[in-house]
Amino acid sequence: MADPRSSPFFFSNTQYWFEREFMYYPKADFDVENEIRPLREKLMIVNGELTSRDPYQYRANAALAEHLGLELLHFPGEHVGHATHAQQFARTLLEALKGRPTGE
Repeated sequence: MADPRSSPFFFSNTQYWFEREFMYYPKADFDVENEIRPLREKLMIVNGELTSRDPYQYRANAALAEHLGLELLHFPGEHVGHATHAQQFARTLLEALKGRPTGE
């Protein structure tokens, strides 16, 4: 759970996110079968290993991975593990990329 005492910018950042980003998510219209499934060989569906399994964003990734028959990977940290756990995140990413198609 985010702690508003963690930053003097917490409230304004959260407000900015809700006003300019969050409300567009439910309006996103994409076709999983025709737009995403053809790219499944290139996809890695990832959640933070410290992220709660209850919020919608975690469950959405889990459902998409299951629907596409992909493994849901867990990387170090939470939502921004690449910033908070950069070295561990990078090692995990490199390991996950081994043996995958290069996109050539």
